[in-house]
Amino acid sequence: MVQPLLQPVEYRLQLLLDATCTRAPYLRGTLRSRRQAAARQSLEAAFAIVERVVGDIDEIVRLVRFPGWQHTSAGEREVKKALRKTLFKYKLHAEEELFEKAYGYIKQYY
Repeated sequence: MVQPLLQPVEYRLQLLLDATCTRAPYLRGTLRSRRQAAARQSLEAAFAIVERVVGDIDEIVRLVRFPGWQHTSAGEREVKKALRKTLFKYKLHAEEELFEKAYGYIKQYY
């Protein structure tokens, strides 16, 4: 079965889910209203950060890519360098899995 292309909002949501699942501890049981509000604020803040990261990645990739960049070493190197630079800006450069997922998406859809 062919997986449909992810829409930008769905892609951002998937990044958010990936980020929150790997970094935030799971909460068990019923949360009280204050804890629910704090969790909601935390998720909203995480979503805002993901929005900025995805927007910056989108902007920088659009600047450095060129037709057929996926088929040249120089093109791949420039896109990877731009992606690393953007992740470094948000102190996410050490997250290798995030880099690989983001690069895979960029290579496939840009």
